[in-house]
Amino acid sequence: MSLTIELPEETLESLRAEARAQGRDVADLVAARLNALYGVASNRPIAAQVLSAAETQLLDTVNAAFPREKRHRYGALVAARQAETLTEVEHAELMEITNQIETWNARRWKAIADLARLRGRTLDEMAAELQIPSPGYDGEG
Repeated sequence: MSLTIELPEETLESLRAEARAQGRDVADLVAARLNALYGVASNRPIAAQVLSAAETQLLDTVNAAFPREKRHRYGALVAARQAETLTEVEHAELMEITNQIETWNARRWKAIADLARLRGRTLDEMAAELQIPSPGYDGEG
């Protein structure tokens, strides 16, 4: 499994300085710190993995969240539809956000498939490794 972490620039610079002082890679330093916190108890050392630019870009796509304000608006529109109070304008907005969600999901699953190809895994294996459940299709929508 991989993990991408966004850090404040000051924190990252401190980590870089410490890694340079120790003659280490930043990823190795962070992995060693995490191993010290968690690895000893589980007897499983945490290994740092350097990702290629392509893997990093794909993981950024996989981990990008659908905008919060759109998720909230979508939820409100679905609630209005269920309460049968949805106006025609709101219905059009709901359809537009639904299309955006579907496009976002398609882009995300394409990135997972591309990452699986890069790593020589199946789509199911890659999704499981990333702990991403398969989309369910229950007939609602």
